[in-house]
Amino acid sequence: QGNGGALATQPAREIEAGTTAVDGFGRQEMTRHAETAATMTAAQARAEVEARYIIAQQRPRDLNFVYGKLINEGKRPGFAEAARYKRPAGRKKDAAGEWVPSFIEGPSIRFAEACARLMGNLDVRGPAVISDTPARVIIRVVAIDMETNASYTGDVAIEKTTEKRDVKKGTVVLAERRNSYGDPVFIVEATEAETKMRVAAETSKLLRTLVLRLVPGDIVDDCMAQCVETVSSATKADPERQKKRMVAAFTALGIEPKELVAY
Repeated sequence: QGNGGALATQPAREIEAGTTAVDGFGRQEMTRHAETAATMTAAQARAEVEARYIIAQQRPRDLNFVYGKLINEGKRPGFAEAARYKRPAGRKKDAAGEWVPSFIEGPSIRFAEACARLMGNLDVRGPAVISDTPARVIIRVVAIDMETNASYTGDVAIEKTTEKRDVKKGTVVLAERRNSYGDPVFIVEATEAETKMRVAAETSKLLRTLVLRLVPGDIVDDCMAQCVETVSSATKADPERQKKRMVAAFTALGIEPKELVAY
């Protein structure tokens, strides 16, 4: 109550984020502002997840359809060659007791991507950066089967360093080691581009591992067998084409065709 009996109204004051209090005429009015951006984002993400679960229940996958599609994919020479990876894994003794190179083989990233596409109702999330320091970055990938609610989570830590046999003047060397040949190898800070490439590579490997855990093992095994058969048949049908591709691969490594002939 002001002079002359007039009622005074106090200005609005901020109580908390998204809320305004107005004092006047002996009462308080609480006005809710629009939802914050964080709340809206969370609501949108929840709605998307719920929609995926609903669609998964309404349109469940047919494993016979998935099996047939993957087998047909394996009959294509291009896919069959890319569907398997092979990398060196030291040496082992053969039946004669001689040391021979050893390899690890299995379904590749391309095959896992095909599985995720044809299986359907799979939700693959990531990569999400859960930690980023000057020394390393930790990323997380999650794969969820929307029909069974089975989920797998994987984290991988990537050091922001790289190894080089030769370093330029002024490069800060963090550590040094000797490789299997006794040559010095220098550990230096990785560039931003090198770190991004490693993150992409490690993310793909992690995605492959998680997705393949959600695919029935017998389907994976049969499709891998089909891929091996397709590659073998393609080699028998057109050995000249395969020989040219092999020569080109050696050339990319600096081994010329005349050296292969001599070998």
